[in-house]
Amino acid sequence: RSIVTIDPDIIADIIDSEILYFHKDNGIIGLLNINQGSIVWEKQYFTKNKSIQGPYINNEILYYLVADQQEDSGHVGRIIALNKANGLSAWVSEDMPFKNFGIFQFDKYIISADLEGNLLFLNSDNGEVESKINIGAGITKPVIVKNTAVIMTDKKVILIQNNRLGFKFKLLL
Repeated sequence: RSIVTIDPDIIADIIDSEILYFHKDNGIIGLLNINQGSIVWEKQYFTKNKSIQGPYINNEILYYLVADQQEDSGHVGRIIALNKANGLSAWVSEDMPFKNFGIFQFDKYIISADLEGNLLFLNSDNGEVESKINIGAGITKPVIVKNTAVIMTDKKVILIQNNRLGFKFKLLL
């Protein structure tokens, strides 16, 4: 019903109802109220010349992936978990390689990988590595459907199923 213009340096990431999540080339991540045409918050979380993906929204947390391009190992970056209401960081992960750029949630975990071929399960509440499984080099981005994740490496295909009763109960709700 109305047209809202934004500053030319704002890059729109995602619109959620009347909220626009955005970032700028200078490293700022922010939230803009579309109805009021005003910025609710802006925070500096990275520097120029970075790749950014996100936000992945889970309840009151925004997950962004901010990465550098490395010649030998693909993207190396960090996952930043932000409070949706005020933009303050809940946690920031260690530097991790991202062969295929993305943020993936499986049950209560954010899935990532390291240079040794380990599949990492990060606690979505604090970013800590809760578990890791060595599956080999060349880990690709997972395909996640309900309670099943399929992950490929250079030499194999791995199927992970979540049989936790709490997870299945969440799906029924």
